Amino acid sequence: EIMVLIERVLPDATDDSVMQVISDIIIRPHANVLSLGFLLALIFSTNGFKSIIVAFTSSVHIHEDRGFFSLHWTSLVIVFVFTITSFVTILASIINQHFLDFLVEYDFMTQGTIYYIIKFANWIIMVAMILFMVSFLFYYGPKTKTKFKLISTGSSVSTVVIIIVMLLFNVYINNFSKYNVLYGSIGTLLIVLLWIYINAFILLLGFEINASIASAKSDADNYLPKNTQESP
Repeated sequence: EIMVLIERVLPDATDDSVMQVISDIIIRPHANVLSLGFLLALIFSTNGFKSIIVAFTSSVHIHEDRGFFSLHWTSLVIVFVFTITSFVTILASIINQHFLDFLVEYDFMTQGTIYYIIKFANWIIMVAMILFMVSFLFYYGPKTKTKFKLISTGSSVSTVVIIIVMLLFNVYINNFSKYNVLYGSIGTLLIVLLWIYINAFILLLGFEINASIASAKSDADNYLPKNTQESP
């Protein structure tokens, strides 16, 4: 069931390769390899979020003067929150599905309208997870905190665009792209990297929306008092 949830997020063309790696880890675990893989994943993910945070700070024209440890600690906290949120989301989706199966198996519910409405809750949970993680990144990552609440316009727009692009990207990869034909097994890596690149661009776009709104509000606050004083 965890693999099913992963398949929903990743482009369909990458399913076989990614699922094969995950299955190999589960079936034939190697402690040394897993430890090294976990350490490398932690380092790369922390550095990735650090780069995004620096880009956010540059977007609002503020020099990033936080020290090495401070910046990496912020990135590490974001990685930790993202990991916990993903785990809770997967757990909630699994519990939801088992609960539905239990109700159907013991004739408490039929596979009718109510069943599919509750089943649709899995997608609501996933959307809520994306919204929270994007909002937390926008709120906690930058050096200067804006006056926006945790759920902001930029994070909401980014969440919607990420979901739309995810669906359209799946359609493109499945029907029009020839990555696997042209590049073979490395095509999977290219697809994943392209998918990550697009999502990173969407995050920068969403934060830029927040920065623009904050700048416009600041200009309005500075402009209105002057107009009030100059008015007869």
